[in-house]
Amino acid sequence: MSIPLKWEFPGGEIKPGETSEHCCCREIAGELAVQVPVYHTLVQGTHAYPDFTITLREHAAVVWKAGS
Repeated sequence: MSIPLKWEFPGGEIKPGETSEHCCCREIAGELAVQVPVYHTLVQGTHAYPDFTITLREHAAVVWKAGS
């Protein structure tokens, strides 16, 4: 997927058998090197582009901890 000149949140695809909360923790740790305790999904939205459809989920998290 490529959306040039757009700001993007850290994220990625949910692996088979993985919860969206675990995916959120894994992707943020991998992209930003911080540990985030994620609790639950707050809101979910889907947007259709001409070539693909994307689903975004906002999660509740309280404290960001520096990674090692």
